Amino acid sequence: VDTIPTQFADPSVYVWNISGNGELKKVSGVQVPPMRRTRHCADYGIILQQVSDVHRMQVSHFHFSLNWSSITPTGRASDANETLLRYYHCFVSELQKVNVTPVVTLWHHTGKLSSLPAPIEADGGWQSEETVQAFAEYARLCFQWLGAHVKLWITLNEPNDEDLEYTVGHQLLRAHALAWHIYDREFRKAQGGKASLVLHMDWVEPAFSFNREDVEPANRVLDFRVGWFAEPIFGSGDYPVVMRSWLQQRNNIDLFNYHLPTFSEEDRLLVKGTYDFFAISHFTTSMVYDGVEDKYTFKDKLQVQLISDVTWIMSPRRNSPVVPWGLRKALNWVNSRYKGVPIYVMANGVQEDIARFKDSLRIYYIYNYINEALK
Repeated sequence: VDTIPTQFADPSVYVWNISGNGELKKVSGVQVPPMRRTRHCADYGIILQQVSDVHRMQVSHFHFSLNWSSITPTGRASDANETLLRYYHCFVSELQKVNVTPVVTLWHHTGKLSSLPAPIEADGGWQSEETVQAFAEYARLCFQWLGAHVKLWITLNEPNDEDLEYTVGHQLLRAHALAWHIYDREFRKAQGGKASLVLHMDWVEPAFSFNREDVEPANRVLDFRVGWFAEPIFGSGDYPVVMRSWLQQRNNIDLFNYHLPTFSEEDRLLVKGTYDFFAISHFTTSMVYDGVEDKYTFKDKLQVQLISDVTWIMSPRRNSPVVPWGLRKALNWVNSRYKGVPIYVMANGVQEDIARFKDSLRIYYIYNYINEALK
């Protein structure tokens, strides 16, 4: 993001050497008074180039994430960086002019690296109720500035990180719900857009599909991985029953303290139904069974072993085989649980060997994953 206008930004005065070499020579010590002119999107030459590149690819949608800490560095919407918001407004409006639909994420979860405003991070991050309220105000600010040109909003991108504490996940669910309700009440009628969140959903297959002992751990992994955020929003309004019973059992057996928060009736009503579509990121598939084979891929909390089939095509990335039918099963899982909800695959792909000059693996991957989605 470059918010410096590429035109009309130089206050210097030049002399044009028209009869000689044709160059402009800067007059030292002289500057023009500040220009009193309205900023235009055409001032940002970099935007026009980027939009031109996207348009040339003939795509229908373009998805990007905003940076909360850059837009409101203090965490307060009243201290917003209007220069940056003006830049984003120009970017989405120029995309729309060439019939490309902007898809905008408000907060992109990046694991260890937080993109929270520094004062909010220092004050407890997502553990704090103030952060939830600040996110709602940040969302309202973005809807106000950009909503006229954005018809698809993502509140949180892939918040269902397996390393995330359950108390943090609970706060993220509430933050998403507050933002969704703000859009629904204050902006939907005028702007006509839709909003939801994106969940990371790699598929898990029983190592032996005919063995009930492997089917149960596969379902357990999916409930912990996806149902954790999906069931409160798209389903019952509470965490999956499997999660509660399993964690209670683990707390009794082990010294671990897996505390799964309880929804108050107010929070349950706040969170349930806060969606317009079900969006997933899907990249690969693994098999699962009860037992320990490799301590590095054994999930102690869930007591399951993740493995790959030796016949699967392996990508250069460790533990990321190419399994196209896994996407089909993931989509069917969503459709069977939450009937009739529109489904978007927001992210999908494979890492290619950088030493290869032909994208043969990527071509194979995209072709076959799209085919499975069509099925």
